[in-house]
Amino acid sequence: MSGSLFPGDPAFSRCVWQRLRVCRHRAVVLYYIRVSEHLQGVQVCRLGYGDGMTLRELQQLIETMYSAKDRARGSAATFLWLSEEIGELAAALREGTEREKGDEFADVLAWLATLANVEGIDLDKVVQEKYGSGCPGCGEMVCTCEAKP
Repeated sequence: MSGSLFPGDPAFSRCVWQRLRVCRHRAVVLYYIRVSEHLQGVQVCRLGYGDGMTLRELQQLIETMYSAKDRARGSAATFLWLSEEIGELAAALREGTEREKGDEFADVLAWLATLANVEGIDLDKVVQEKYGSGCPGCGEMVCTCEAKP
């Protein structure tokens, strides 16, 4: 929607947002409803499957939804949650449906973003720095390393 704000937008924190989950064809789509004193109504921003959310937007979304809980939990406990989700992903890869696999990949990514937030790491920045110019080992865009770099 033109003119809509997203969680990565600096104005996001100045608005009241309500998260809605709408199921359509077995896919959960996230909607954020922006309500502001300065608006004549409501803006709806769709975030969900197929919208091309960046790592930075995901990290900001997780920060907005969970930051107080995440910081109180700390890095060690957050890492344990991430590890549990990796175990659930392993189980889904062995015998899960495509939907279950996708859900577990999403959970692992969300918990990785959570841990990065707790540690103050900008995933978008560090991934670009490490992999944006090619393989960290050989420097090529298609890796030519003999072994894992």
